[in-house]
Amino acid sequence: MIENLRIQNELTVSLQNFGIQESGRTQSGLLMDDLVLVVEDEPALQELLRESLKLAGFPAIFAGTLRQGFSMACNLSPRTILVDWNLGEESGLMLVRMLRAIPILRDAAIIMVTSRDSEKDKVLAFECGVDDYITKPYSPRELVARVKAMRRRVEINSGNSTINVGFLNIEPHAHRASFMGRQLPLRPKEFQLLLFLAKSRGRIYSRSQLLDQVWGGDADTGERTVDG
Repeated sequence: MIENLRIQNELTVSLQNFGIQESGRTQSGLLMDDLVLVVEDEPALQELLRESLKLAGFPAIFAGTLRQGFSMACNLSPRTILVDWNLGEESGLMLVRMLRAIPILRDAAIIMVTSRDSEKDKVLAFECGVDDYITKPYSPRELVARVKAMRRRVEINSGNSTINVGFLNIEPHAHRASFMGRQLPLRPKEFQLLLFLAKSRGRIYSRSQLLDQVWGGDADTGERTVDG
């Protein structure tokens, strides 16, 4: 419980440092959808990636451990996730498997960033669910170019169509929902839950199933979390 609170506090501080509000927009008008999650345990590489992505116009948030990365991914549903294979004693490959098991993250673009350059390692990473593979050392320009390419591919594959359920309209890539033309002020997790239910309309889920599908079993809470 204490660890979850610490991670949540770090997440809140990181978002505030980049000016990201509960509405899902940054102070500069960027959507939460533009966010790039970087799971990297080396501070020097974190700083390099931060500057490179910032110059390219991508707000980025950083995690140094598997647990932090998984928590942030489940809470924010970023469209792009950079994962280092070696996270101290933890495996970035295990994180990729965990992320791909969460329905709301299956369309995210996951890029593995690692010094492992063997064909065997690359094949294993792709089989586990990564979309691209960058070996260290790499140039910041190449990394940013690959991030942009992956985002274009995700947009083409998943489309930008609006989901309509009666008077409810949901725009997945804009993280925006409206009812009878009036925009709904939803927090990120509320939007994820609404989107999941809209995509699964006609099906019945228990509270525990919703926690697994939307929260990914990450939150150290009871079933009443869904009611909140």
